Amino acid sequence: PGPLLTSGPLAQDLPGTIQVYTGFERDCQAAGDLDTATLIWQNDQVAFYQDEDERATGTAPTAAQVQRMADFARDYGFPVIDEYFAGVPDIDGNGKVIVVVTPSVGNFAAFVWSGDYFTAASCPGSNEGEYVYFSSSLIVDQDEGQWQSLETLVHEFKHNSSMYNSVNRPANVQQPYHPGWEEEGSAEIAGNMASRVAWAAVGGREPNETVVSQDIYDHGFSQPQAQGDIRPEFYGVLLRLFRTHAYLTSQPNGLFTTPLGAGSGHSIYGTGWTFLRWLGDAYGDAGSAPLADADIFRTMNASATLPGVAGMENVIGTTFRELMEEYAAAVMRNGTPLAAGPKAFTSYDF
Repeated sequence: PGPLLTSGPLAQDLPGTIQVYTGFERDCQAAGDLDTATLIWQNDQVAFYQDEDERATGTAPTAAQVQRMADFARDYGFPVIDEYFAGVPDIDGNGKVIVVVTPSVGNFAAFVWSGDYFTAASCPGSNEGEYVYFSSSLIVDQDEGQWQSLETLVHEFKHNSSMYNSVNRPANVQQPYHPGWEEEGSAEIAGNMASRVAWAAVGGREPNETVVSQDIYDHGFSQPQAQGDIRPEFYGVLLRLFRTHAYLTSQPNGLFTTPLGAGSGHSIYGTGWTFLRWLGDAYGDAGSAPLADADIFRTMNASATLPGVAGMENVIGTTFRELMEEYAAAVMRNGTPLAAGPKAFTSYDF
């Protein structure tokens, strides 16, 4: 694929329908069938399409719903992606990310497929561009006060950036992708930080300040003391708190994977975010200023940096064993009368 373009050319108006592969042959050996997708809405940054057959069934997001997602991305998402992950590429030269609402996502909320960054000659199923594949139900759930679609779109934009950098790592890197816990954990950083910035704009704590329980009661809901609906800006904050709770209250638990016998809510989304949130706090000086910890995430995301633990050790300058010991101490001390210690959580008092 072409060079990384964080801004791209002037955005192009995209057509009313497109032909897109949604079969996702992960081995890139077969293209599958092209599906027709119908335009729902577009602006200068993102275009939303939906699988024509699914749209005909009546499970159809409205223009207002997807515009709400795009507005959140414009105001809070893209600035975080630019700062933390050096932007979203633009290999197809249209200046936009294309979001395809499709039943092919199955039970997932959404995902990005790295095959789209290969040429069709080398990967027949590639759509050769920046694509996100999204669940229709997650979008229409906005009508029920469920706002996960807003921050999830930012989460997926991070995958657009990191998947592109992964396939462009040097050929001598045998496994160019980040492990799942780090890939998903850093995408959770993106969704959460966009939500922190958005929440601060409506009275929540500034992104570099420590969130305590009273902030949730006072500013997380449409009425004080959690009497109303969850605020759209707060949803991506609360979601991570639930995932951290499910991870750290589970016995057994694990960072890299969900061990046999773990609680039902345990996932690499919760483990990866909790560890990387701590890493930004302890080594990125996140408490010093809004988005101050962006440098370490941007460097770890770069194609010139080794993926996974090896790259993390190089960027931080500390062995992973030492990081794990410091992280464990930070987890155990957080929210207790013990002194926080030099490598503590500063973003959240859990």
